[in-house]
Amino acid sequence: VDLGKSIAAYNLGLFYYYGYYGFKEDDNQAWRWFAKGALLRNSSCYAMLSRMCGEGCAPEDYADKEHEYYYALQSVRYGNDEMQNKVVEGYSSGYLTDFAAEIEQYYDTELDD
Repeated sequence: VDLGKSIAAYNLGLFYYYGYYGFKEDDNQAWRWFAKGALLRNSSCYAMLSRMCGEGCAPEDYADKEHEYYYALQSVRYGNDEMQNKVVEGYSSGYLTDFAAEIEQYYDTELDD
């Protein structure tokens, strides 16, 4: 049941973010739904929160690099290997220092081309 809820939250976030299926593009609503899916540990929702931070579409309190990289890390933790380069990029840029041991132990700290 929880998996279905997180997928529904992800899809609703996409509908609002891109304006799919007659939904009006609304970054605030997209953020809200992606955040709900992230609370249910959906890696794709965390990836979209990271993307929204990076694109300046996040709410003001979250629109910074620290949040962008933290959400990428959460996405990787929950199985989204595609965000690993983003995590390493953030770590290499001086972010995510609180997670140095984890990043150095579990993630390849060499950026892929």
